[in-house]
Amino acid sequence: MTQVFKFFIAVCMVVAMTVHVPLIALAQSSDENQKSEQKTKQSTGQTTEQDQSVSSKDLSSESEPVRANPKPHMADDIPVTGDNLEGVPLVIGGVEIVRFKGTISGFTPDQRVRAIKFRLHELEENPSFNINSITTKGTGFSTDIVAGNDTIFTITDRDARLVGQASREVLAGECATKLKQGLLKEQEAKSPKVIFMASVFTAVAFIVLMIALSILAAVFPWLYRRVESARGKYIASVKIQKAELLSEDSLTDILIGLCRIVRAFVTLILLTVFVEAVLSFYPTTRELSGQVTDKFMFPMLHLALSSITAYVPNLLIIITVIVCAYYLIGFTRFIFNEIGRGSITFSGFEQEWATPTYTIFRFLIIAFAIVLMFPYLPGSGSPAFQQVSIFLGVLISLGSSGAVSNVIAGVFLTYTGAFRLGDRVRIADTVGDVTERRLLYTRIRTIKDEFITIPNSLVLGSHIINYSASMQGNGLVLHTSVTIGYDVEWRMVENLLIEAAKATANVRDEPPPFVLVTSLDDFFVTHQINAFTSAPHSMAQTYADLHKNILDKFFEAGVEIMSPHVHSVRDGSDDAIPSKYRKEGVPKRPSMSPYARK
Repeated sequence: MTQVFKFFIAVCMVVAMTVHVPLIALAQSSDENQKSEQKTKQSTGQTTEQDQSVSSKDLSSESEPVRANPKPHMADDIPVTGDNLEGVPLVIGGVEIVRFKGTISGFTPDQRVRAIKFRLHELEENPSFNINSITTKGTGFSTDIVAGNDTIFTITDRDARLVGQASREVLAGECATKLKQGLLKEQEAKSPKVIFMASVFTAVAFIVLMIALSILAAVFPWLYRRVESARGKYIASVKIQKAELLSEDSLTDILIGLCRIVRAFVTLILLTVFVEAVLSFYPTTRELSGQVTDKFMFPMLHLALSSITAYVPNLLIIITVIVCAYYLIGFTRFIFNEIGRGSITFSGFEQEWATPTYTIFRFLIIAFAIVLMFPYLPGSGSPAFQQVSIFLGVLISLGSSGAVSNVIAGVFLTYTGAFRLGDRVRIADTVGDVTERRLLYTRIRTIKDEFITIPNSLVLGSHIINYSASMQGNGLVLHTSVTIGYDVEWRMVENLLIEAAKATANVRDEPPPFVLVTSLDDFFVTHQINAFTSAPHSMAQTYADLHKNILDKFFEAGVEIMSPHVHSVRDGSDDAIPSKYRKEGVPKRPSMSPYARK
């Protein structure tokens, strides 16, 4: 227990010195600066007694500018540059001696108080100084409060009149009495007993602070959990009819955020109360106890409230713009959704244009809202904000040339009706189904299940074949060619190709397939089969089945599918014409080869 008690006392002393010592140094720094100025004056040749006399007269507003014809003057003749209605109190040992309100000969009440405290500090360092030697001394036009031969400060008729006293002598007597009381209290405050009790009170305040912070650390997490558990039960979404303005998650996050702000505010209040309490425990820092709130908390709070109050009109404008833009976007979405469903129609406006047109309108509304809100944003008028805006604008203008071209191309593709979602298309060398179309790009899924993203600028610059658009009439025409020698009759080839087409799945019976003889080449004839289909998405499989059926039909008929290349060698072989066209008695072709048989 003894070790625990010693440890507790050590912690209390550390806390006390941590808070107390820096503030004492801060309070004494001004006195040390004034002392250095006083020593500088002494080094210039002025005597200590004369300097004290002049200082007391100057800083107590008893000096008068040198005149060409000096004449006797009263204290009321001293020039006054301004009065402080509240005044600056002279407090010694917690006792208010007097409150200076007049600014005389250029010396403010605050300067007079600092000079008096500096002079008292010098007197206290003098071992021969006796508090009981403090008395008053009249000089004809003012009354001095002196300690032996040393003048502490001076009271004038104006000082007495500003504080409501009948005469300066009465005020000076009260000041001398209060000054003795204050100095005695200061001596008592510096005793070890007072310091020890202040340290004990500091330790108690620290313990109370820790307990309060521990309670906050336990209460607020519990409160967070309660708010989370109320999600969906007591915290419901904010809706206007079916439009959801705020979801349950958003409301929950807002409440938790408010709780965190309250916790931070309460913690700040506890710390402020703790610091002020510790400062009030020590006599040397008791005067500073109220300044933490007056010079730190209240100015910050006033600045925050004044800034918020001044920004309220701009905030209302921003909220109005956001709300109007939100509901305008909702109304636009409703209109274009109905156009997409066909409930609302406009002449010349396709249903498929509804979604991309809504996207363009939404972008324009958001951009217009940002332009309206920009002048009302915090700091929008500052040079830094403007320079950053210019820098971002230059970056966007330099880096968005490709994006802008893609957007423009996307708009053109949308309203030209080149293709729709789900269409089977060929863009340059890419064949597939359109799965996604945006302002910047078009995405295609090929027959190999590959997703290819093509920038709209490239799509617009390439030729586009839309196989699905051909279904609106008789259907898409699939075609393939075979080359057969001249020895096979063209009617047989045509019948075989038509039979192969009719046997192929996805080929329509009406209109019927047909064959075109596309060329008569040197060595063979090119026959092209054309068949109608209603399944452009199955083009690859339909072509494969058609080719298989062509092979089967030609093999069954004994017709070779080949492209013979006949050289000019006449060896007496049959002519390359169908047999029914060969005439009897016509000699065979003579051989032109020296190796032909005789």
